[in-house]
Amino acid sequence: MSRPPLPDKPQCDHNAWDKLRVRGDSWILQCRMCPSKFKNSQKNITDKQCSQFAMTERCDAGASCSMLHLYKNDKKAKEKAEEVRGSGSASGGSGGGSGESDDSVDSVVKAVVNEVLL
Repeated sequence: MSRPPLPDKPQCDHNAWDKLRVRGDSWILQCRMCPSKFKNSQKNITDKQCSQFAMTERCDAGASCSMLHLYKNDKKAKEKAEEVRGSGSASGGSGGGSGESDDSVDSVVKAVVNEVLL
């Protein structure tokens, strides 16, 4: 029971993509707005990437831009970081309001984000 192959181009009309996985020369991108995914070579994706969006994560053409809007930081890493940050502040810690507990939570968040992105 193998999965059907992923399409080689976007199958939805949204233009907000996260790099989900890299395998060799292939990138798998997932839409931020729906569960749509597609797979293509790194070269094909970077050739079709919006240069304005790549620098600023903003584009004058918006969602109607014909080039891919690929976010630098994936949404799942941000969500995971927020979960860790939320659980760290909910425990209260022994910092008693000092900056030390925030620093330790920030270091955990950075470690989780790095783990997810790598």
